[in-house]
Amino acid sequence: MNEQGERIFPQKSDPMTLFLSEEAILRHREYARNLRLKYSILQKSEIVLNSLNISEIQWQKLKPDLSGEAFSLLSELSLHECFFASFSEKELLPLPPSVREYESAAELLNHLYRLAYTGNDGGFLVVYKSRGKTVVGRIFPPYRELLTFTPLLAIDLYEHTYFSDYGFERGGYLVAALSHLNLDLLA
Repeated sequence: MNEQGERIFPQKSDPMTLFLSEEAILRHREYARNLRLKYSILQKSEIVLNSLNISEIQWQKLKPDLSGEAFSLLSELSLHECFFASFSEKELLPLPPSVREYESAAELLNHLYRLAYTGNDGGFLVVYKSRGKTVVGRIFPPYRELLTFTPLLAIDLYEHTYFSDYGFERGGYLVAALSHLNLDLLA
């Protein structure tokens, strides 16, 4: 629901509806909205947070617990916003020429798929630029990596994202989500 108490539904043009149900998207957007509200309350209690980005929080003279909470909320919120913006209605867009590290979109997507299955469940699969190179990785709380880079693409790997639609079949969710990544965002 928005501030006026109206239910927020995914838009029909939302590319996420190609691989997640509207109910799952609605729940996920509601979760992000709650993160936004929590951070807004924190900003009202500490006015200095109003103009800060993630990397600046650590340099402020805030109480350690407040600094940690602000960083955690803003990190998770920015990863969710990147996740919601990472998809296209077109399947497998061609790889932008600026992504020199991979010979094809299929090679990049295969690397992302394999990386999504390494290590623990959960976290976010992210693609970002570092020193002119395309870098892929998985990040987990407390998301300290966001101090040094901004993700261009993100896929939420936590079960709450896909379980209602795919059950224990995380592979099905990954194939569907990866096939709709907007690779133009890497240009």
